Amino acid sequence: MASPTGGRFIIGTGTSQAVSLAINDGTNPISQSPVAGNFNIEVFTATGATVSLAPGFQDGVLDPGGTIVPSGAGGVLSGTSLTLGTGNYAVTDNTVVGGRAPATIILGSGTQVAVGAGGDTLQGGSGTQHLDAIQQFAGGAETIIGGSGPTTVFGGPGDSVVAGAGNTYIDGTAGKMAIGVGTGGTDSIVGTSSTNTISGAASGPDTISGGSAAVQIQSLGKGDVVNFANQTGNAAINAAVGNVGATLGGGAATVFGGAGDTINLGSVTQYADGGAGQMTITDGSGGVDNVFGSNVAGGADTFVGGAAALGFNPENGGGDLLNLAGSTGNATINAFANGATQLGAVNDTIMAGTGSDSVWGGPGDRIGVGTSSTAGGTHLFDHSTSIAGAAMAFGTNDSVTGTSSTAKVTVTNFATGADSLFYQNETAGTNSSIVASATATTSGPAGSVITLPDGTQMTLIGVSTTQLTALNGASLLFKP
Repeated sequence: MASPTGGRFIIGTGTSQAVSLAINDGTNPISQSPVAGNFNIEVFTATGATVSLAPGFQDGVLDPGGTIVPSGAGGVLSGTSLTLGTGNYAVTDNTVVGGRAPATIILGSGTQVAVGAGGDTLQGGSGTQHLDAIQQFAGGAETIIGGSGPTTVFGGPGDSVVAGAGNTYIDGTAGKMAIGVGTGGTDSIVGTSSTNTISGAASGPDTISGGSAAVQIQSLGKGDVVNFANQTGNAAINAAVGNVGATLGGGAATVFGGAGDTINLGSVTQYADGGAGQMTITDGSGGVDNVFGSNVAGGADTFVGGAAALGFNPENGGGDLLNLAGSTGNATINAFANGATQLGAVNDTIMAGTGSDSVWGGPGDRIGVGTSSTAGGTHLFDHSTSIAGAAMAFGTNDSVTGTSSTAKVTVTNFATGADSLFYQNETAGTNSSIVASATATTSGPAGSVITLPDGTQMTLIGVSTTQLTALNGASLLFKP
């Protein structure tokens, strides 16, 4: 007789009730009769067999080519692929019994637990189930596949986990796991930030990929990677630990970031909170992205433009860089107030894109059009704060002279004597030329029209050409 292969399965009910096993090979009589008072399982070992229980058995399992080692109803069941039935019990692939090799355990419709060993594949069924790959993680990585019922997964280092169609909880605290969102229900995932109490488990980042289920990432560890480029379900991501990389896709998403995070927004309306500071957030390719700036003094965020429309609001930290030079989407930027509270110092740097941008400026803000390769669009820049003496600057970041910029800018509520204008490579002679060529508006509100060296046309509402001449003469109009 050939030696048994595959796993060494111990089955228990979790109660004082003993389990008895009996082999039905489809040819010979059943190897054991049911034992009164025990939980009796009929093991069908013929290839292609189906479960049809003999009298006295409470459940049946499929185990092609399986045997009982050693022989007898109370032994350990061997086999390469074990499919459970409808009962409520637990299966452990025992690493102590000699000769075991990787096997597959497919759970059924009962309330069931599977404890795997190195190289095993654990696959959930339709019941309420628990897939455990951490108890015996030292034997090597395992593969875990969720089922259609509510599933709990505890993974080990190096494991591959893919949630199924039911609600799934995945504990990735052991680290170094590849975790995939499922196809249905709601998946709840814990990354490596939670303390792993399993002695000897190696730590390392998790990589989490998207799917179509709704997902809640409850926490992440430093270095974890969230690749949701193909995520279509809604997602809520807690990345507050910092130094996390997250790329979003086609599902609505909310990200709460941490210092050092890099967040790339996706193709639909999404939200990113940069309050932790020192984050880089890139606008997406579609929808309306809503982002908040830094709430940490000295911890400025960087926001990079994209094709999506952008809505921005500041928090108390200030100093953020909004580089929308490559952005084709429209933007509405509040850079002066946190809710109903006007900020005393904002100091944001805003580089507008090529769409239609509205920027509401606050103290210390520097607001201008983008760089030479992308300067364009129609923009409204406003001195929005009512704080006395607040100053801000309006201008262009284009370093190329001539007509490289086609941007049209309107500046409203320009505070003469406090606000200023800027352009690149400023000189006193160029300042005078700009002012000398200024013209009065011919329609709409009264003001002045100037052309900056890169070709940007700027209309200063409420500021006459006479005022421009006086401000320039007092060195109050242009400030680098």
